[in-house]
Amino acid sequence: MSLPKPGDIWTKDFRSADAAVRNLPEDRPIRLVQWNIERGYELKKIIEELKQLDADVIALQEIDIGCERSGSVDTGVAVAEALQLNYVFLCEFEELHSESRDPRSQGGGVHGNGILSKFNLTDCRAIEHRSPASNIAAAAEQLISVALLTPRKPEPLLPASPTEQPAGCCCFLLPASEPGSLVAARLS
Repeated sequence: MSLPKPGDIWTKDFRSADAAVRNLPEDRPIRLVQWNIERGYELKKIIEELKQLDADVIALQEIDIGCERSGSVDTGVAVAEALQLNYVFLCEFEELHSESRDPRSQGGGVHGNGILSKFNLTDCRAIEHRSPASNIAAAAEQLISVALLTPRKPEPLLPASPTEQPAGCCCFLLPASEPGSLVAARLS
């Protein structure tokens, strides 16, 4: 399996041809769901719940691709494909394999965040988060044991999505488990 590099953005559209051009009724607001899927440990349950919620836009945190702890599955693609949504993924960091980790937390792949949408996603990009309070390296200096137990490179990224929806403009943040950089996508 080919893995993205930190800062890479991958997109994939799983919508059917007729769903890709569907518009919302003017009197219905966009339904937005934000969920930290915790690496997809309970992926089937997460997918079933998201099907019930029937959101127009879903912001997912803690997506794994190729990590041993999640069965080497691309958890974001699994959700997007099951829900037949448009999908953008920002690779936050590489989850390094480490003998100090137990199997439930073992890396070996990459980790990131994504946006799934019934709408078109355009102008997708990463935006650097500049807050010094979010610097994981500074925090790791204070908590050396954490840095040793969760080896990663580079420092995590924080995604967000400034968006434009068919009925006007809106902007929402997609907070990550650990801040660092932002991803932006425009809905159309």
